Parts: sequence; structure tokens; C-alpha cells
Amino acid sequence: MTNENLKSEGSKRSKLAVAAMILGLLSILLPIPVAALRLHPLSLIELLVRDFIWLLPLVALVVGIIALRRINKYQELLKGKIWASVGILLSALPLLISLLVIPYDIVMYAKSGVATIDNVTKDATVVLFSGKDKEKMVSGLSIYISGYIDGSATISLCENDQNVREYEISSGKVCIRRSGDWYNNECLIKYKPTNVSSGYLKIRYYFDDFF
Repeated sequence: MTNENLKSEGSKRSKLAVAAMILGLLSILLPIPVAALRLHPLSLIELLVRDFIWLLPLVALVVGIIALRRINKYQELLKGKIWASVGILLSALPLLISLLVIPYDIVMYAKSGVATIDNVTKDATVVLFSGKDKEKMVSGLSIYISGYIDGSATISLCENDQNVREYEISSGKVCIRRSGDWYNNECLIKYKPTNVSSGYLKIRYYFDDFF
């Protein structure tokens, strides 16, 4: 191989190392777009997008390892080795997080329950059950309500008499996201329509516990 070919090949491998470092830096910033997009794991499309984003640290790690292996023969490419190593190190922590987040998201969606409100023209009450033993303390609840209505309505999520969350929904597409602390094995959902003529509502939910 000529000197020009060696330089060209070395340049390509250095660029791969730089790409690994950039991907590593982006991996560190992952929580920002995930939080900004408010992607909910109980929506299948949003779940796929969310977990696809969380695969970035794995891509950064793989690119870093490939870059490091390819420039190993080039002793003069010290910067390339450093860049590739930095990319690998930066992706390590986000990768550990993604290895926890992705399986949790999949399990949450697979084990989530589904309820519907088929007749959206009348008042309705839906009781969601955790399906867990009373001795097993529930610590959180995630709810994703989707569908559409032709009119307006109020949806209330009741944990107890003191803890009630109300959502006003208007005519058109319905998308209500809720995730957070919840310390009851049941969730009472009250639906009150106002001049609603048609539509449907689907409720996907998941109760989390300490163990």
C-alpha cells in the first residue's frame, strides 16, 4: 500500500473515531430530547420511537470499538485512538441506563391493561384494578388515554377523595398522558361528556409496585 493510500485509509479511520466521539456526546444528552418529546411507553408508536432513541448509546459503543480496532495498526493516529476511547467512555453510562429503560418499557407495555369507553355520549365510570395482592404496595400508575370525541368532556382520575386529577378535553383527537406516584390498588375514572355525539376512548394503564 502506498503512502497516499495509507494516509487516505488513516483519514477514514480517524473520521470514524470522531464519529464515535460525537455519538458518545449525543448519548450523554439523550435524556433532554426524551423528556422534551414526552414520549409515553404505553403508546406503541411512542414506545418504539423512545426505545429507538435509547439505542443510540449502543451505536456509539459499537462505532467506538470498530474505530479503535481499525486504527490500532496506525501508531501515528494517537488522536483517533483518544477520540474513539472518549466515545466509548461517554456511551458507557447512557448504555447502562438504556439497558434498564428499554426492558422496563417493553415489560410495562406487555403487562399493561386495557379498558374502553364505547358510549362516549353518556356519563361513564371505569374502575382500573392493579391485579396485585393488597399486601403488595402499589407505588405508581401510568395511564395513556387515546381516541376522539365529537364534543367536549371532563375526565377525572381518582386515587381517593383528596387526590383527584381532572382533564378537560375538547372536540377532536384525545391524548391524555399520566405517569407518577400512585398508592392505591385501584383507579376510579369518571367521564362526563358535554354535547358529545360520537367517538370512542381507549385507556391503557399500568400499575407499578415496589417489588
